[in-house]
Amino acid sequence: MVIKITCKQLTIAVGLLIASFAAKAQMSGTYTVPGSYPTISAAVNALNSQGINGPVTINVNAGHTETVAGTIILNATGTASNTITIQKSGIGANPKLTAMPNGIQLTTSTAGLDGIFALNGSDYVTIDGIDLAENNGNTTALTCMEYGYGLFKASATDGCQYNTIKNSTITLNRNNNNIAGNLMYAGCAGILIINAQIGAANTALVVSSPGGSNSYNKIYSNTIQNANAGIYAIGFGNAAIPFTNADLGNDFGGTSAATGNQILNFGGATLASQPSNGIQIGAQYNFNIAYNTINNNTGAGINHANVLRGIYVNNSGASASGTISNNIITLKNASSASTMELIRTSAITGGTINILNNTLTNCTHSSSGIFYGIW
Repeated sequence: MVIKITCKQLTIAVGLLIASFAAKAQMSGTYTVPGSYPTISAAVNALNSQGINGPVTINVNAGHTETVAGTIILNATGTASNTITIQKSGIGANPKLTAMPNGIQLTTSTAGLDGIFALNGSDYVTIDGIDLAENNGNTTALTCMEYGYGLFKASATDGCQYNTIKNSTITLNRNNNNIAGNLMYAGCAGILIINAQIGAANTALVVSSPGGSNSYNKIYSNTIQNANAGIYAIGFGNAAIPFTNADLGNDFGGTSAATGNQILNFGGATLASQPSNGIQIGAQYNFNIAYNTINNNTGAGINHANVLRGIYVNNSGASASGTISNNIITLKNASSASTMELIRTSAITGGTINILNNTLTNCTHSSSGIFYGIW
């Protein structure tokens, strides 16, 4: 049998073969949303399926909006030379991702967890000027998100390192105030950094190599509002000396007022059963919390009727050290028997925490509980 193939047929076949290879080729260079991809979700899916072989920049048009079908999970990773950047492009409103409707509630007995955008063991990723918002239809703790941006560990040897989240506004729902277990934060946190996998948020990992830490991440110039906590970071609390497997060098606010975060109008859930914190960290080594403005009720919030804290360093790790400096903290609680703590550090063994140049001002303590400026 002789099979004849015309030039036209051969051209079409080769074209389809090239298109197939192109679809699977690793990514490098600059891409646009919309344009190269219709949505941020689609761009992240491409990164996950194709990987990268050079620096990648995803420029998202100012004013772009999308409602996510589920949590956007970035599994792809960058390197020091081949970075991944997802950023606002152009003049106008930040691009905004709105949460999926009808989430599931995290409890002490389930691993269910909802968020808007997650990094899963990714390194050298910068997210710049991408806003996140709770879905207006999610109004109860059962349906609300547990986090806006989440940094999770893919395994005990693969954490999130050298990532930056900046210039974003993250708006959640304060009514998510339910207890969640011994690892996850009670309620919702604007930015979550946790020693767990995304599918098992209440199961702490036993980190077995430095690559398994969430380290050297920068949280700069964000506005986080209407959450139960602004930032929550919990690392591996049993790291052995010299703590190379611990979360190291995470920076919450940078070195000037230009890089500090605005954590505003947090707490105030109806019938709040759990504490509310502006920033809470645990098992963090050589951390920096600086130049943040923390105010749970600017006039647009609700006074919190439970334990209320500005900055809470609950370091279970021995010799954990860091700096809390140049923050401006204003807290207001509702009438209750609850404690107010503007800055609290606890469970520090053999470490040094420097607390300096913070401004604690204009607080309202309408409670029979204890008021602490610095504890």
